[in-house]
Amino acid sequence: MGALEGRTSLGFALTPKLGLRLDGSILAARGANTQSALHLGSSVAFDVSPGLKFGLINDQERGIAVGLRAYGIASQAMGMRPTVMVMSDGVTTQRPSLAQAKDTAPIVTMAHTETSTAGGGISASAAKNIGKHVGAQMEVGGELSRVVVTDTVDGRVGASTRTIFAGTAASVDLSPIAPVGAMVEYRFDHSVTPVIESTDPSVSTGTVGRSNMHRMSAGIFYTAQENLALGVVGTYGLTHGAALGATSMGKLAHVAGGRLTVGYFF
Repeated sequence: MGALEGRTSLGFALTPKLGLRLDGSILAARGANTQSALHLGSSVAFDVSPGLKFGLINDQERGIAVGLRAYGIASQAMGMRPTVMVMSDGVTTQRPSLAQAKDTAPIVTMAHTETSTAGGGISASAAKNIGKHVGAQMEVGGELSRVVVTDTVDGRVGASTRTIFAGTAASVDLSPIAPVGAMVEYRFDHSVTPVIESTDPSVSTGTVGRSNMHRMSAGIFYTAQENLALGVVGTYGLTHGAALGATSMGKLAHVAGGRLTVGYFF
């Protein structure tokens, strides 16, 4: 699958210990080749996440900072996916793929899908400077959200997703020796998704999906200007489990990508 994403973040310091942040993104995705296009279709999604950050400790002498973050989650995704209908003895039935529709007269139609998510989360973080050039950070938290998937072929599925996560990151800044910095980070998410409503015959109410996600990132940045953040970041993710609407457990999904990061501090 190929995807193009644009992301923006705005932050405001309301007081020395209280900050307001607004994150948003838009994502366009489609199958990268004929096979994946027939299997995955295409979609457009956007999300917004407003949040507050509370600074509990900010010890400049020891290089220690501890804070809490509370945030909201709202997203909407719309797309189309191919679905195969076959005619047998005058009865039209759905098949998930052309392979299962062999020896019949398949009709490929497009199903319209829409996914909406609303919820929020809270997390705690701690950061420590190690000397003048190295820093480390860790964060733990949880999220609760309501997810509704509507499909013109399969019907409607609603679920309540609970996620706990933990992450850690390390960074190095070589300024003023060289205007270069680097970072690596890792995050683990565990999600439980019980289905609370369903008109999809393949998903029963009460079904519980569970998934684990591992995400790793590494990047390099230009650090000559204190108020400018400019760099490139590569990411890799591995998900194991079943998401909303999945009919089986134990599947692996691999996601790799990169992004250009530009930030300015006023």
